[in-house]
Amino acid sequence: INENDTVTITELMFTDNDELASLTAAMINADTMILLTNVDGIFTGNPSEPESQLIEKVASSMPEVSSYISATKSSFGRGGMLTKYAMAKKSADLGIQVIIANGKKDGVLSAFADKSLRCTWFEPQKVKHAAKKWLAHGAQYYKGEITVNEGAKASLTSSVIRSLLPVGIVKIDGEFSKGDILLIRDEKGEKIGLGRAEYTSKLALERMGQKNQKALIHYDYLYLFDHD
Repeated sequence: INENDTVTITELMFTDNDELASLTAAMINADTMILLTNVDGIFTGNPSEPESQLIEKVASSMPEVSSYISATKSSFGRGGMLTKYAMAKKSADLGIQVIIANGKKDGVLSAFADKSLRCTWFEPQKVKHAAKKWLAHGAQYYKGEITVNEGAKASLTSSVIRSLLPVGIVKIDGEFSKGDILLIRDEKGEKIGLGRAEYTSKLALERMGQKNQKALIHYDYLYLFDHD
């Protein structure tokens, strides 16, 4: 997959091929995504230094490893290891296993198949609903912003499955139609997540703050950002 092969970029521009690959993997419900670069994976320091060690596994329970990564871009494209890490982590959170490996070595795919590949492996989490995978990549394409109160935020981010009800909404910005992507913020402006509108902004404004109204965003079409 190569963003540079597109006929036009007037309407759509990705960060780099890593983002495009991650979006495509989510769209087709891929089980595995392999990102190739010019080193074996993520190291604890500069890969050229003897004391640097390859991080062979990245799991959600592990401490953040991005501090080890240099912002230097590889010769493979516009992106660097930081964007590879970000897209790999997002995809793994959606239930897709991700491999970052050295594309300059022969037999990468066969080595992966027989489990002998030297690489960084991102452990996949529980597979997300297809709609949530789609929403996870919708941060650039939202049509409206929804601000919720602390009660609604606590409800949405709890372990109990909840939809976003109008009673917890305190502000609506932008015009949107049913099916559009919405960005959800708390009253401090912090981004909470993304969701698909169940009805128009006109109806949402009429129902804002009211009880016993249909959810603006159903849980099945709600993607919450990781705030750990």
